[in-house]
Amino acid sequence: MIDHGGLWAIATVVGPLLLLAALAYGVLFASRRSKASKQHTEEATRSLYERAAQQERHQEAASPSIVPAESETARIPRSVER
Repeated sequence: MIDHGGLWAIATVVGPLLLLAALAYGVLFASRRSKASKQHTEEATRSLYERAAQQERHQEAASPSIVPAESETARIPRSVER
């Protein structure tokens, strides 16, 4: 009869080591991007922020917020201020 205990011991040691090596390779090499790729990402992000700011300014100009005059604001009773 064949003893599979030694094979099982090798699998429990080598398997996690192979998995760790694959994860390390993925983390180290997949995160490297070219300078052009990083620049493109920065430009796209800047463009999105500028577009959002323009839309916000446009919405504020189209519907200005109405602030009530001070005489129209409710006064807080002194008992609540404390």
